[in-house]
Amino acid sequence: MAAAQIQCWLSVAQGPLINGPARARLFNVFNTPVDHAQAKDLAEKLFSTLEQALGGVSFLVGPRVTIADVAPYTYTAHSPEGGVSLEPYVPRWRSS
Repeated sequence: MAAAQIQCWLSVAQGPLINGPARARLFNVFNTPVDHAQAKDLAEKLFSTLEQALGGVSFLVGPRVTIADVAPYTYTAHSPEGGVSLEPYVPRWRSS
């Protein structure tokens, strides 16, 4: 069961994460011609989903960190560079 859950989160990292916060960052940082509004919308939906999944737990799958937690980290951490604020989401995501 844990392996299937991890695979689901890895799929999220290859879909909504790439098409949302990563694409929004490409627009802002590298002037890549993408639909920035759509990318931001996808990012916000993804972060809302992640926030719900993490509600009351520390990790996405099980009692310790897995690749499911690591895979979305970079583009999540750099999402403000794409104009996507982490402010409305899980406090631990925000940099201090």
